[in-house]
Amino acid sequence: MRQTFLAALMFGLLISRAAFAQHSLELDRSTMDRIFPLQGADTNPRSTIMIFVLRYWPGLDPALGAESRIKVTIEVGEAPVVEYDRAERRLSTVLDEMIQVNPLPDPDEVARRMKITRKAIKVSGSQALKWQKDMLGAVGSALASLPPETKRTYETGTAYLTLDGSAYEIWYSSGLTSMLYNSDQDSAFVKWADHFRSEVALAAK
Repeated sequence: MRQTFLAALMFGLLISRAAFAQHSLELDRSTMDRIFPLQGADTNPRSTIMIFVLRYWPGLDPALGAESRIKVTIEVGEAPVVEYDRAERRLSTVLDEMIQVNPLPDPDEVARRMKITRKAIKVSGSQALKWQKDMLGAVGSALASLPPETKRTYETGTAYLTLDGSAYEIWYSSGLTSMLYNSDQDSAFVKWADHFRSEVALAAK
C-alpha cells in the first residue's frame, strides 16, 4: 500500500513538473510576443519595400546575453531604418523573481516588469540590401541542409538536440512574399544571425 502511494505521489509530481514546464514555455513566448513582436504589422504595405525582424532567444549561459529584437525596414522614398530593442535583464531572471511570489504570473505583468532599451539606427540602402541578400542566402543554405538531415534521422532514428537553448526567429516580407523561419542549430543561418546581431549592437552604442 505504501509503495503504491509513493508511486502515485511520484507520478503526480512528474505530471505537475511537466505541466509547469509547458506553462513556462508558453509564458516565455507570450511575454516575448508582447515586448518583441515578431511580425512588422505596424508598417504600411503600400509603401514598404522590404522588412525583416530577427528575434533572439538566449540560451542558459548568462554570457549569451539577454533577449533582443532587430527590425529592418525599407520604405519608398525613405532611408532604411533599423530598430534595435534589447532587454536590460534576461526574461528568465525576471520570471524567477516573479514566480517566487506567484507561480503563475500574467504575461502582461511580466512584460511590464521587463525594462527594454530601444534605439533607431539610420543605415544606407546598400547596407540594408546587403543584409537582405546575406540573410536570404543563409536561410537558403540552412533549408538546403534539411533533406539530408531528415534522411539521416529517418534511416537511423537519431536526431540531434541543442542543449543550451539559444535560438533565432526571423520574419521576412517583401511584396507578396513572406516567411517565418526559426532555428537553434549550428547552421549558416545562425552564423549569419550571430554576426548580424553583433554588427547592429555595435552600431547602436
